[in-house]
Amino acid sequence: MTPSGRTAIAFLITCVVLVAAVASPAAAEHPWHVPREAIGCWAFDPSGFEPAASGPAVVGVLRIAAESGLVGDEFLPLIHALIAAGHVGAAPHTLCLLNIEAQRTSPDDDLTIRKLAIVLELHTDRGHRAAMEALATILTGAPQADGGRQERLDLPGGQQGVRYRAEGWDDWRVVEWCSRPGGFAVGLGQGSLNTWFASEVEAEAPSAVTTHRRVVSDARRAEGASADGGRFIEVYLDIDALRARVPSLFTQGLTPRLLNALNLGNSRSAMLHGRWCGRLLVLDSTFDSRRGPPGTVLRRPLTLSAYPDAALELPMPEGSYVIVAQVQWTEAYRWIMGIAEGVTDDASLPAFQRKRVRYEREYNRRLMSVLGAFKPYVVISDVPPAPIAVPGATTVYFELKDDTRITSADRHLKQLLAPFTSDEQAKSLRDVHVESTGTVRSDRIWHLQLDAGGLARFPAWGWADRWLVGSWGAAGVTHNRDLLAPSDDDR
Repeated sequence: MTPSGRTAIAFLITCVVLVAAVASPAAAEHPWHVPREAIGCWAFDPSGFEPAASGPAVVGVLRIAAESGLVGDEFLPLIHALIAAGHVGAAPHTLCLLNIEAQRTSPDDDLTIRKLAIVLELHTDRGHRAAMEALATILTGAPQADGGRQERLDLPGGQQGVRYRAEGWDDWRVVEWCSRPGGFAVGLGQGSLNTWFASEVEAEAPSAVTTHRRVVSDARRAEGASADGGRFIEVYLDIDALRARVPSLFTQGLTPRLLNALNLGNSRSAMLHGRWCGRLLVLDSTFDSRRGPPGTVLRRPLTLSAYPDAALELPMPEGSYVIVAQVQWTEAYRWIMGIAEGVTDDASLPAFQRKRVRYEREYNRRLMSVLGAFKPYVVISDVPPAPIAVPGATTVYFELKDDTRITSADRHLKQLLAPFTSDEQAKSLRDVHVESTGTVRSDRIWHLQLDAGGLARFPAWGWADRWLVGSWGAAGVTHNRDLLAPSDDDR
């Protein structure tokens, strides 16, 4: 992406953050609408989750940290992402990529954007006027916004919005917004909102998304589960459409590696489905494989729809949600390493692969011992709720097998982490540095330190009796330790 492209995308993120900050989280009903033209779509409804009571305060601290220079330039994008996620994640919302055309002339060049249409809609009834005032304020001060002007925008369905363009802006940098009952929409790219609203007033017709949804609904109905109620997340990607519009993404590098790691390298499209089943969150993936004719969508269940009481001593966590997946840990390790390689840039990949080979050669016996020590289940919940409403800020539980000694598992785990705890290990987003507090197992907590200043210390993990607990921070581990492990038990 060109520097001007990065500036424009960063500008849109700023718009989104400020609009979401002033928009009320009071939710309207999520419409779960995905246009037929969509190349990618993320839709999320947090209304069934425990709200993050301290979220506004934490976001405020992050904003101060970002603006005061307390964090380095490398870490700043992550801080901005957390701020944006903390605001947007508190309200039902849809983020949709409607169009993109970009190219690079050589593998070493950045992408040059030619066309772009992205829409974010917050499904809330309140705070729209403040959101519009915030947009007007930041647009007039935007980079390269000389000679900017607003104009009325007539939209399908009788809606009215506003379009803003500055002199010299390409069409894909134009910002549009619209307030309507039940939602506030912001679009990047001229015509983005017209496409968005037109897709709503058109007659509902079968599409790739409806096919993916039907496969999951039919399978769940056959299993005796609720077919269509209680959705909380949907993520859709039309891989073929993205390949056609940005072919250079697929010739080599990150994109094909990541798709292969996700077992989607031979898929035309893919979708993630998340639904409620009581307090359980049930996740499925669907994909249109090239091994069959177009439209032949297959389903892959990702989690269980019933808590495995007979297999686990861990009582079902008392959070607002619980996720349980059955896992083969050696396969999971290879999958995680594949994802890590997939998101590593080409320049850094050879060094990463060399480090992985050296590490596995030296620590393979201990690694297999640790992976083999746990029961084949992972349990995820929000006990306690994270201080900021960011998807993925959660608590994870791993239970030792009945015949595994905790002292042995702890010893091998410390040995596996030893290479990452050296003071010589760089503290940055590109290197893994682990620190720990406490001297004995019952009060020791490990955490990743992502910056030299020590501001970013997450995730954290530690033992709670026979469970290894990972959480969004040390407070999450301590809370679960108090629940699960007697304070005087350091067997």
